[in-house]
Amino acid sequence: MEGIFGLMATCTGLICTSGFCLLILLIVTLVFRKRVDVRKLRITQLITVAITLIIGCYFTYSLVGDVLAGPPSPKKKPAKEEAIGTWVLSQSTLDFRREEGYEGLMPGFILRENGTFTMDGVPAPIFTVYQDVSGEGTWSIQEDGNRRWPIILQFTQFNGMESDFYTSVDFYGEEPPYELFSWAGEYELWVFKRGPYLLSANASQPKLFTSVVFRPDGERMATADSDNTIRMWDPKTGLQTGESLTGHRDKIFNITYSPNGDLIASASRDGTIRLWNPTTGEQLGEPLIDNLPSYTYMYAIAFSPGGDILAGSGSDTIIHLWDTETRQIIKEITTEHDSAISSLSFSPDGNLLISTGYDKIIRLWDPISGNLLDEIVTDYDDVYGIECATFSPDGKLIAGIGNSLRSSSIRLYDPISGSQVGKPFPSESLNFKSIVFSPDGKLIASIIDYENTVQIWDPSTGQLVSTISTDHESNINSIAFSPDGELITSTGSDRTIRLWDVNTHERVGKPFPERTYAVRNLAFSPDGNYLASGGEDKTVHIWMPKIGQEIDIFTIEPPKLVLSLAYSPDGRILAIGTFDGDIHLVDSVTGFPVLDPLTVMHSARSLSFHPYGKLLVSGGDFGIDLWDLASGMRVGDSLSSFENQSEPVISVAFSPDGSIIASADEDGIIRLWDSENTEQLGDSIIGDPFGLNSIAFNPDGEILASAGFDGAIRLWDPNTGALIGNPFTGHEYGIRSITFSPDGNILASGGDDNIIRLWNPHTGEQIGNPLVGHSGAVLALAFSPNGEILASASMDGSVRLWNPDTGQPVGEPLISQYSYYQESPP
Repeated sequence: MEGIFGLMATCTGLICTSGFCLLILLIVTLVFRKRVDVRKLRITQLITVAITLIIGCYFTYSLVGDVLAGPPSPKKKPAKEEAIGTWVLSQSTLDFRREEGYEGLMPGFILRENGTFTMDGVPAPIFTVYQDVSGEGTWSIQEDGNRRWPIILQFTQFNGMESDFYTSVDFYGEEPPYELFSWAGEYELWVFKRGPYLLSANASQPKLFTSVVFRPDGERMATADSDNTIRMWDPKTGLQTGESLTGHRDKIFNITYSPNGDLIASASRDGTIRLWNPTTGEQLGEPLIDNLPSYTYMYAIAFSPGGDILAGSGSDTIIHLWDTETRQIIKEITTEHDSAISSLSFSPDGNLLISTGYDKIIRLWDPISGNLLDEIVTDYDDVYGIECATFSPDGKLIAGIGNSLRSSSIRLYDPISGSQVGKPFPSESLNFKSIVFSPDGKLIASIIDYENTVQIWDPSTGQLVSTISTDHESNINSIAFSPDGELITSTGSDRTIRLWDVNTHERVGKPFPERTYAVRNLAFSPDGNYLASGGEDKTVHIWMPKIGQEIDIFTIEPPKLVLSLAYSPDGRILAIGTFDGDIHLVDSVTGFPVLDPLTVMHSARSLSFHPYGKLLVSGGDFGIDLWDLASGMRVGDSLSSFENQSEPVISVAFSPDGSIIASADEDGIIRLWDSENTEQLGDSIIGDPFGLNSIAFNPDGEILASAGFDGAIRLWDPNTGALIGNPFTGHEYGIRSITFSPDGNILASGGDDNIIRLWNPHTGEQIGNPLVGHSGAVLALAFSPNGEILASASMDGSVRLWNPDTGQPVGEPLISQYSYYQESPP
């Protein structure tokens, strides 16, 4: 068949060439026949024919080649391997940030635009992060108009950094993903077309445990969180003990107890190392180090056996030594590591300190003099560096892991001679992530990355003793032996802690803490007696805020993520907006439907009732819909009536008199609409160049407030569209929610910095101190109708009540014991 097609193409090419040749020859003859003699005319004709034949043959050759080659093949992989993971793109930066809590997307800090922007020639408008072997991140962005396309980033395990996300993804929507022809090593980039939303990446959590350690007496455990928090736990009950330790400004990489258990040291991406009193929860003084450039992180920490010295280091490649009693610097050792220091370990007698990095060298130091005593140059092949190394309890061995993208091995060294002891283990290719000696030194436990297993080895023989197949839902980040050597604890990106019996390999007790689901929205009933909350647990919870008790739950059938809530002005109807676009109108007392579900395209992100209760406006991925509640039908053709609204709508609100509908879309544009004819009023307002999350009218309708990802609140005159005064600033990161008090004298805001701030909307000044208590982004706020209570909902899974006059919490956090994922109450 290919021969027939080739012959046909050849004939076509020759016919076209002959015709083209004759045409050119005729033109040349007519032009030159009266201007030159016959001899010159013949020469001109021959030259013309020769040139024409050459062009025609080339045309024929190209045509035949294209026919025989068939359809174009995909682009080949570029030779460069400049990145280390897998990226998945969702619809837009703003959607990514809003949806990050659903089933556990990556935390918002990954998208902070504080890196180096470069153009790396990656196809399509994308926002991507590369990380080279030194551990430094390079940010790359391409834009398409006002839309930015973000990514979810997977750090594969190397450079001593934990895996945040993984290679498999789940997404909603019927449109298939398509492949961008760009690669990072052996991995590929995938982008989702407009419509589907990425909801999970191997069921990982928005916050994850990065480190776990036992207190030396075994009675307590401590974990470090990617939400910048340290928590202590009782391993027997699985319950948190004491207050969380907060103060770090970024993810905590490592924590460790002092030998007597009286101190906890922590090292963070924020470039600081801090000391804590785990009993009182207080930070001891100022950070030990906090004057490094903003791109410097602290990763490795180790106490000396006597607990009087703390060593710390990170990407600055300097080993800092502090006196733990005075917290003063003793010595700074300038190492010859050519990239970040990944681990530090004291010998049991305290006379040696080892450091490892990504130059494949283990260096031994005198911690008193700071002198370099020896270098162990390892012979790892295809390895990015030594991820970690540690002394055995008797000090006779150093165990180290060299890691690459594909494989790694554990090797033992003699600290005196520097020679390797025995052969590397194991013989097969595995990807080790962490190693720890048992207290008696007879066992080594290691994490096998991406397999969620812990392997136990005999260091004297190099033989595998046993394998613990954990039931973590995603990667294990850290392990530790209990002081008696009977248990191993593991923490993972599923944000759970699990205990394992070293001898039986069985799990001891249940995983803890129990998983929490982000609460995304709140609504007070008009009489203030009830508070509805909803979110990722696919359940609407009804609370009595006066007593702080949950009195009922409403479950949508089939269960769906709850994005928005609103009570009707008479309190009889509760409107529930879901992720897949259904709006359920239920009896606020019984939870039974009062109308068939209203259906919008994709998500129903925001809801607002008309002050008289006759209309409901909804905002979602495909614009604005206006609903007649008497009939349950759209008012006209809402989707086309709001004709200038083409971007996904994040927030909608009726003005207090019901004459105006305000909408905010994902590109940061505010539009005002006539609620009678749905025509736009005036020009669009640029509310936030980085995108909006929330808008709110004040009670008299003379002010419209907006807030979004730039962390500022702006006030607008809804009659003129003019900005009123200067923006209110104070939040460290983006703002998720704003709301006015019923008397209009307070404007509350909650954001990605986990903090609630109260403002005087007339002066722009903050009122009192920030309201601190949530350990996750504050996603929703609502004042009670009498203004005496401010309710807040958070990514941490809790609802909290506050006294806005004093700034103090009212009662305990409201955390439901029931959800779609759990057994319903009797």
